[in-house]
Amino acid sequence: MTRAASGPRVGKRVGGALYFHRSALDLLDAETNRKVSSASERSDVPWNVAKVEGEAVSLLRYEDFDDHAFPCLLESVRIDGERVVRSDYSNRENPPVLHRKELLLRPDDDRIPVFAALTAAAEGHGLFAASHRIGTKQAWTRRVTEAGLTVEGHALVSLPPPSLEIARHRTAIARNRLSAPMQSLVRHEFVSPGTTVLDYGCGQGDDVRALVEGGVEAFGWDPHFLPDGTLAQADAVNLGFVLNVIEEPVERLETLRRAWSYCRRVLAVAVMISGHRPTAGLRPYRDGFVTSRGTFQRYFTPDELKEMVREALGVEGFAVGLGVVFAFRDPADERAFLYRRQVRRAERVVSYRPPPRERAIQPREPLAERMRPTLDALWATLMAVGRVPSFDELPTDVGHALRKSNVSISRAIGWCEGIFDRDEFERAAAARKEDLVLYFALGAFTQSVALSDLAARLQRDARAFFGGVGKAKEAAMAFLFSLRASDHIRFASKQAIGAGIAHEDGRGGIHFRREKKDDLPLALRGVVGCASVLYGDLDDVEVVRIDMEKMAVSLLYITDFEAKLPLIVRDVRINLRNQAISDKIFDEDGRRVFLARSAYATDERERVQREAIETRVRRLLALQGTAQTVRHANIVRALKDAAGKQLERSS
Repeated sequence: MTRAASGPRVGKRVGGALYFHRSALDLLDAETNRKVSSASERSDVPWNVAKVEGEAVSLLRYEDFDDHAFPCLLESVRIDGERVVRSDYSNRENPPVLHRKELLLRPDDDRIPVFAALTAAAEGHGLFAASHRIGTKQAWTRRVTEAGLTVEGHALVSLPPPSLEIARHRTAIARNRLSAPMQSLVRHEFVSPGTTVLDYGCGQGDDVRALVEGGVEAFGWDPHFLPDGTLAQADAVNLGFVLNVIEEPVERLETLRRAWSYCRRVLAVAVMISGHRPTAGLRPYRDGFVTSRGTFQRYFTPDELKEMVREALGVEGFAVGLGVVFAFRDPADERAFLYRRQVRRAERVVSYRPPPRERAIQPREPLAERMRPTLDALWATLMAVGRVPSFDELPTDVGHALRKSNVSISRAIGWCEGIFDRDEFERAAAARKEDLVLYFALGAFTQSVALSDLAARLQRDARAFFGGVGKAKEAAMAFLFSLRASDHIRFASKQAIGAGIAHEDGRGGIHFRREKKDDLPLALRGVVGCASVLYGDLDDVEVVRIDMEKMAVSLLYITDFEAKLPLIVRDVRINLRNQAISDKIFDEDGRRVFLARSAYATDERERVQREAIETRVRRLLALQGTAQTVRHANIVRALKDAAGKQLERSS
């Protein structure tokens, strides 16, 4: 918002643009007033909202604020110097729509309480979640309808739901392996022999049977298949693919809270994710769909899943897979999980399966051969920690097996060295040392290195790899200082490009897919790590850019990366030198096309096709070959101009 020389705040800022209602024009500063008045004299559009962005002024005519709760844009004119662009939306089926209109009014406008109450109601129903997806009339109407609501005047009213018989139990399926959320609990070391597990909504109970066969104290409950099952406190609780089959939103939250009430340490919540199952032919019902089998499915976005966990439980949900989040009862478990996720670890094998067939009795093998499963698990631990572990760092079953056989760790490691590749262990140790340097460096970057719950293990790591915690921190500080050297970052960037992880942007920087960040050279991992410490979770980011000269990291949010012209809907830029963050969320008119998609083609044919499209766009707009983005609206406008010229030549 902006403020007159001595007056109140007026208008709403989105990115670098100021929006305000015509009634507030006299409250703005003289320069803004001059720009808008000058633009108004050059246009006959009966505007009621103005947008001022630098020297450019857009005069917008929305539907009447009093008659329409969420007014649609009818027409606009943009005046930027001598360039005047007029757009007519009045006959379009899907024009832009305006939310939070009270923010555009004069502060003394008596309509503000009514409009603000409508906004608060929309927020209460979660209608503004993933706001970059609701900027048009159809998208907004769909969002409201999916929430079981309709707009009456300036109020949101619940729609009467149709009467349907939902067969929830039909969604339960038989499994021959652990479900995705249960696998995640195992991989992240929250489920193993010695822990207790409750499968809340266990269906046919295959997860429970597999865990029990593996020596885990697991039990389950299901309202249809196992209504008399055990409901008791457990270290880990799994709520897997339950919430998405519940058609009542309030009941979903109640179910989530009931499952949480049995959780001592970690709750895994899994749902079906939108876009990963076809919905064509399904019958819309409330905020989801009814299938031909009479079952209900609600498809969530990752943001909606996290928001639901936050709303119901009051804690953050941490994504661990597609449609799977963890919620932690104890902050110590949360910190331990975040630490383990920050560093690279050997993948833990999920081996829980139904019991194998009995095998014929074999001649007794040597002890090392008989302990091969234990040695496999011990080697996995060695690969994870990159050094000789202490006894209390061993998995419970490994420690038990060594004690039972009266075998020391050193003897078992000796056997491992005769079985496995020593060079593989050396590589794991080097990777582990890099992870520790990064961990200490990021802690020093925010002045928040706390050893608290992880102190014992970290101290062992520091002694083994650096000679002590003090020297580890010294190494971390030296690493941080090295990130200031552009030559150092440039060399690491060349390594990443050579390895096929990153791509040049033609302007001295690089870009890469977010999921490749852990494969980068250590220096670049440090740069991205510092950015994530300042900004937060990168889960929904599609592409990351590093500007080596300015030491800035850009995070690009892209709606459909597989589209011919992928659209950037949000661009977050983190300047690591001054720790400033610029967050631009683009409206429909401001969205930018990503012109480097060809770099991520999976085969030569796709690369050639995408390069041809990108080249045509650059030629159409006379862009440099290094241009990475361009406004989608500019492409549309240039195509219209070209079509008009073609029509003139042919007439």
